[in-house]
Formats: sequence, C-alpha cells, structure tokens
Amino acid sequence: MTPETEPDTETHAEVASWEEELHTRVDEILFYLWDPLNLAHSTWVRDEFTRYVPEVVKTATSADSPEPVRELLTQLRCQRLGQDPDDARDHAIAELIYALSHNLFYLPGRRVFEVD
Repeated sequence: MTPETEPDTETHAEVASWEEELHTRVDEILFYLWDPLNLAHSTWVRDEFTRYVPEVVKTATSADSPEPVRELLTQLRCQRLGQDPDDARDHAIAELIYALSHNLFYLPGRRVFEVD
C-alpha cells in the first residue's frame, strides 16, 4: 500500500473512542438521571440499565430528532420495567441523549445569547 491508500488508523481510533465515550455517558445518564426504578441513590448494582445502552445509542444516532429516543425510553420504562409513564422526564432525557449523540450544544432551561 502506498501512503495515499493506507487507512487512517488515527481516525478509526478517534471514532472508536467517541463511540465508547458516548456509550459510557448514555449509561451514566440512564442510571443517574433517567432512573425509572429510583436506584441511583441506593446500593443497587450500577449496571441495571446497561443492557439498554446499545439500543438507545443506535436510536439516538440514527434519529432526526429526540422523539424516537423519547418513544424508546417510554417503551423501556412501561413495557420492560413495568413503571408508569413519565413523559416529561423521558422527553428531557431524550433531548439530552440526542444532543450528546449529535454533538449539539445543550443547555436546558437557560437562555443563550450570541454576541457579535
């Protein structure tokens, strides 16, 4: 292979690192912020929602808005975990995960002004 045709391994490493970080952050968001079973402040095992991370990340990265992520979180909450719906919380967490997965600036509840 010539230098022009060799794969850029640094780029692949950066992508893998970003994907790993995204999975870690979504896992933390699900456990500490979404937390439909109220486990974050207990001595319960930390990986309770880890099994949902790949599906949430895949949904978020392929979505054009936070809505599919919210729908998935609501489905997980109600159908898999047997909890009552919490649309406001699922919506807020979906917005956060969507923004994170698309590298968007996200500052909920605050006004942001751009100054020239």
